[in-house]
Amino acid sequence: MTFTKAFKDVFSEYLTQYGFEWCSKVRRFVKVQNQELIFFIGYRGAPASTRSNKCFKVYVGIFSVYFSRFGDWENEYSRESLMKMAFSVSEESLMMFTNPYMYGMGFEYDKYNNDNMTDVLRKAAAATVKWVIPKFHKVTDLNAYVAFVKKYLHITSLKNCDKFFYDSLTLILTDDHDDFLSDKDGMSESEKEEDRQAAREFFTGPRDRVFNDPILLKEALKEAEHSKKINLEALKNLKIKV
Repeated sequence: MTFTKAFKDVFSEYLTQYGFEWCSKVRRFVKVQNQELIFFIGYRGAPASTRSNKCFKVYVGIFSVYFSRFGDWENEYSRESLMKMAFSVSEESLMMFTNPYMYGMGFEYDKYNNDNMTDVLRKAAAATVKWVIPKFHKVTDLNAYVAFVKKYLHITSLKNCDKFFYDSLTLILTDDHDDFLSDKDGMSESEKEEDRQAAREFFTGPRDRVFNDPILLKEALKEAEHSKKINLEALKNLKIKV
C-alpha cells in the first residue's frame, strides 16, 4: 500500500464527517465553505531518524476565493497550477496549532510495517481533529478568516494589498484597519520600531493606499470578483465540490 493511499483511507475516517473530501489532484482533503473559504488538510514528507523509518508532517490551512493572481501569473501558468500554488503558500504545520507545541519533528513510522504506518496515521489524524478542527469551526466568514491568518498562518499572504498580492484583497473586503503590530512581551524599542516600519511598508501602508484612492479601490474590488470567478472555476476543474 502506498503512503498516499493509506493517508487518504485513514484520514477519511476522521475528516469526512466534517465535510472534507479527498482531492487526488492536490493530494489534500478539501472543504469549500459558502463559496468563499477553502479549508484543507494534507501532508509532506519529513526527515526520519533512521533508514528503516519514514516520516511525515501534517499541513493544514485556509485561503479565500479572492486569492489573487498577482501580476502576469495568470498568463504564464494554467489555472490549475495557480490553484495548486494557492494551497502551497497558505498552509502551516500541525505544530503551530498545538499548545504547547507538539509534533514538530512529524510522525515517524516503520517503512517496512504497514500496520505500524496505519497506527501512526491514526495518531496523526486524531491529533489533527483535536487541534485543528475546533479552530476551523470558528472561521465562519472573511473577518474570522483574516484573524485566523494573523494568528496561525503566514501573514505574508496579506501583504502588498495595493498590488493585489495573494489573499490581501480580503483586507479590503473586510474593511480591515488593524495596525498589524506584533503583540509580544519583551520587545526592545528598536524591535518595536522595526515592527512598526514593517507594518507600514507591507500591510497598513498598501492597504490604506487602496482605501484612500477611489480608482485603486474600484480596481481592487473588480480584481476580487475576477479572482473569485476563476478560482471557483479552477476548484470545479479539480473536481472539488463548491
